[in-house]
Amino acid sequence: NTNTFTPNMIVVAVQVPDACCPGTWQLTATVMDILSKWPYRIDWNRIYMTGLSYGAATIMNYIQQTPDAQFKKPAAVAIMSINMTPLCGNYYSGTWALCGNDLRFATIPTWAFCGTQDAFYEFQTKYVALMTAAKYPVKYTTAVEGHGPWAQWLDPKFGLYDWFLTNSNAPVNKPPVAN
Repeated sequence: NTNTFTPNMIVVAVQVPDACCPGTWQLTATVMDILSKWPYRIDWNRIYMTGLSYGAATIMNYIQQTPDAQFKKPAAVAIMSINMTPLCGNYYSGTWALCGNDLRFATIPTWAFCGTQDAFYEFQTKYVALMTAAKYPVKYTTAVEGHGPWAQWLDPKFGLYDWFLTNSNAPVNKPPVAN
């Protein structure tokens, strides 16, 4: 019920002034490390990430560049208005491909958002198409706007937080298979 919205989750939303530079994944890794040292009980199965523009680039960098030993898998991510480019392939020759830590998205539910008039629309649409073709858990929402319809997507009435809560890293208990 969005009228009595009381979330039971942590949403990590990191915003940096410039995501162009190597090492921006370390900012998100540091936030995740700080959370791991909190004296409060944290359900690591319900850590979510969202970012807008450079913040989204920071999340992409975290997922694509963080070494396995430091990577704490989010339960789901919401990426908004970003130049999403895969680690493999070549944009200019049209040979984009998922590889390396792009493959982490195979197990991270992702909701991508972009305005159709946003400069990043083409890049984000192609990356989401790669994820969809690979049968990754991805959904894509667009709006007839430029770089910035974020307020409507972050409004609890829109449903992003409800969607986050439908995702968890907790193992699913399956009944035993009968012989």
